[in-house]
Amino acid sequence: MQGVELARDRKTKEPATEETNRLMDLTKDNGLIVGKEGHLGNVLRIAPPLTCARTDVDNAMCLLDQPFSQLG
Repeated sequence: MQGVELARDRKTKEPATEETNRLMDLTKDNGLIVGKEGHLGNVLRIAPPLTCARTDVDNAMCLLDQPFSQLG
């Protein structure tokens, strides 16, 4: 399992809670389901199966990259 904490600003580390919610919706629309964790709701939880192949990981990262670019 991997966790990716999202922040609005690298210096202040302000949590990106709304952006995390939007990102989850966008990834779901692309066919990738990720979870949300953290007491501030700004951590993506990614839990791939142990049997996934490298190509599966590459495809998932492409599906995750698209919504990040849409957040702008």
